[in-house]
Amino acid sequence: MKFRIPHFILLSSIYLFAAGCQSYIPYQGDTIFTSTSQEPCLGRESEIQIFPSSAQLDFNYQKIGLIELKLSPNSNKEIKIDRLKHEAWKNCADAVIHVSTDYNYGLAIRIEKDARFFCGISRKLG
Repeated sequence: MKFRIPHFILLSSIYLFAAGCQSYIPYQGDTIFTSTSQEPCLGRESEIQIFPSSAQLDFNYQKIGLIELKLSPNSNKEIKIDRLKHEAWKNCADAVIHVSTDYNYGLAIRIEKDARFFCGISRKLG
């Protein structure tokens, strides 16, 4: 006599296994991006800068959009910073400014790389 597993038992086992794997996702929660620009994305930067709300900005910039994180309360600072950077990169920004002290929101921008920007860098390096 040959033992055969009914299809519904096999399918239920696969579903339970997949559902169990889904419960461990390191980045649970939502990221909300509200666009403030209609400019096309011409390229993405390899590094996204983060500026806290207390930082003095010595450059001009174009607003891209507002990023708001809705993560679990026990998410650590590094996870929040990574999410802010990823969302900014995804939307063609090269920095996030006015980042809240709890790292739950910030303004994604594109820095205008003009004479004022480069003079500010040379002052900081010099």
